[in-house]
Amino acid sequence: MKVSANMSFNDKIAMCFILANQVVDRCETDPAFAAELESSEHIDLTYAHADGLTARRLYRLRDGSCSLQAIIDFDFEAEEKHLFTAIGIFNRLLEQK
Repeated sequence: MKVSANMSFNDKIAMCFILANQVVDRCETDPAFAAELESSEHIDLTYAHADGLTARRLYRLRDGSCSLQAIIDFDFEAEEKHLFTAIGIFNRLLEQK
């Protein structure tokens, strides 16, 4: 899946969730891939997105369902860059043979 310039923040969150779950699904069917992922630095990122933890946090921040300080500290551009990076990581993981 490719990221387009006109994708919304919500679309990027959803794409991360979908791609992370595809990585987890592949781990269930490919033991070598699972072992490689578990030994990589991307294991926490993958499961945080696949479990929906990251999406839930971002939706709460977007909707204002959190503390005022969290809203003030929320850096939209940094989070968007994080999502863009995560999408790239998940795509690279899924392209591995």
